[in-house]
Amino acid sequence: MRKYVLGVVLGAILAVGPALAMKWSFSGSFRVDPTFSSVKVGTTDAVTSFAIVDPGNSRFRLKGVMSDGSYLYFEVKALYGTWHSTGAINTGSWGLRHAYALINTPYGKVKFGHTWSVLDFVFANQRLNGDLSGIGFGNLYGGRVWEVVFCKGPAKVALVEPVAAALVDTDVVKVEMPKIEASFGFGPANVSFSYNSFKEEGADTFTVTSFALAAFAGLPVGPAKVIVNGWYGQNLYVYPLEFKMKFNGVCVDKYRHTPYVDSTGTVNNASGMGGFAQVMAKAGKGLLTVGFGMDIAKEPVKDYWTRGDSTKVDNSVRTVLFANYKLNLTKSFYIQPEFSMFSTKFGSKAADKSTMTLFGLHLQYDWK
Repeated sequence: MRKYVLGVVLGAILAVGPALAMKWSFSGSFRVDPTFSSVKVGTTDAVTSFAIVDPGNSRFRLKGVMSDGSYLYFEVKALYGTWHSTGAINTGSWGLRHAYALINTPYGKVKFGHTWSVLDFVFANQRLNGDLSGIGFGNLYGGRVWEVVFCKGPAKVALVEPVAAALVDTDVVKVEMPKIEASFGFGPANVSFSYNSFKEEGADTFTVTSFALAAFAGLPVGPAKVIVNGWYGQNLYVYPLEFKMKFNGVCVDKYRHTPYVDSTGTVNNASGMGGFAQVMAKAGKGLLTVGFGMDIAKEPVKDYWTRGDSTKVDNSVRTVLFANYKLNLTKSFYIQPEFSMFSTKFGSKAADKSTMTLFGLHLQYDWK
C-alpha cells in the first residue's frame, strides 16, 4: 500500500509540472525540553528525576509551490537523544513525518501521500512528556497516515491505508477495504468520522469493527479563547493511541482500547469516550494556556486475561491537567514553561494506578 501511495505521489509530481518550475522553501525547528519529573507507579514511592529531552520533534521541511497554489511538502524528524540524571540515555532515529502533494483542480483539492489524518482537527496545547499534546489523555489521534484526500470547501473525505492490529500474535489479519475518514467544518466548529473493519483468522475467525466520532468548537469568551473537544469510539486500539508514560525510558503504563474475544470467537467491543477543554488568554507579553483532558474506556486489561476468560472487563481512566505560558523572546525563538499532571487508572487495583508530575521548559527556535 505504501509503495502504491508513493507511486501516486510521484504521479502527482508529474501532474503539477516540472520541479524546477516550483518555488522552493526550506524551513525547520529545533526543540528541547529540560524537565523535572516525579513518577509513582502502583503503591511504590514516587521517584524523581531530571532529563534533557529532545523528543524527536526537531524537524526539517521542504516545500515546492506552483503558480496555481499546488505544492509538494516533505518533513522529517531529526535524530534525537534524551539524557536522564540517572545516567540513562535514550536515542532515536531520523523519521518521515510528511511526504505529500496537494493539487488544485476545478472540482476541489486532492492530496496524496503521508500526512495528518483528517480526524486530527485540533490538538491540546500541552507540551511536556514528549510534546504529547494530550494524545491518549482526552485528545483522540488519527496519526500521520498514508492516504488520498478529496477536499471541497470545508469538507474532506479520505481513503486511508488499511489499519489493523492482531489480538493474538499468531493470528492472520485481513483487511479488505481502506479505512474511511471524513471531516466537515462549519464556522468555529468541526466534526469528523472514521470507520474501519477487518477479519482476524486464527484459533477463531471473527471480524472487528472500529469507528470514531469527534467534534470540537473554538469560541472567543471575552479576551480569552476556549477550545472544547469531545469524541466517542469503538475498538480504538487500531489508532495510534498506544502511547506510554515513560520514566527513564521504562514504560510504566500502556493503553489500548482493545476488544475482548471469547472462546467462541464472539467479539465484545471496547467502547471509549473522552475530550479536553483548554482556555488561552494573553497575559502580559505572552500566552497563558490552562487545560484538562480525560479518556474513559470500558475494555479488557490485556495483561490480565487469556482467551476464554470473560471476567477481566474493566474501566480505564486517564487524565491530564496542564498549564503553560508561551513567551516569544525573538521573532523566531520562544520559551514555554509548563506544569502538567498525568494520571492513569485501571479498575480499582492500587497496583494499576500511575501518576506523573512534570515541570519543565519547552524551548523552540523556528527558522525559514
